[in-house]
Amino acid sequence: MSHKSDTTGKAKNYAYTTLITRSSYLAGVIILAYTLRKQNSQYPLVVLYTDALTEDSVAALQHESKKLNLVLKKTEALVPRENVKVTLIAERFGDTW
Repeated sequence: MSHKSDTTGKAKNYAYTTLITRSSYLAGVIILAYTLRKQNSQYPLVVLYTDALTEDSVAALQHESKKLNLVLKKTEALVPRENVKVTLIAERFGDTW
């Protein structure tokens, strides 16, 4: 990640971050990363992904990671407690409630 100093001289880390939980969003993540690169962003795109993402999709992100300044981080899915009622506008939002 990129480091800059604040007025106290301490380094700060900066990055863009996104979460991908489904292969159907793969193109969107790659387009986001490409757009950041095209705009000469000096900061990486940290891509958080869960077990729900297929191995092929993770491999595609790994393939693009160097040229698009991606940092891949596997993360656990965050789910609401059982006693929390979640109303979704569409079932496809179930993993991002």
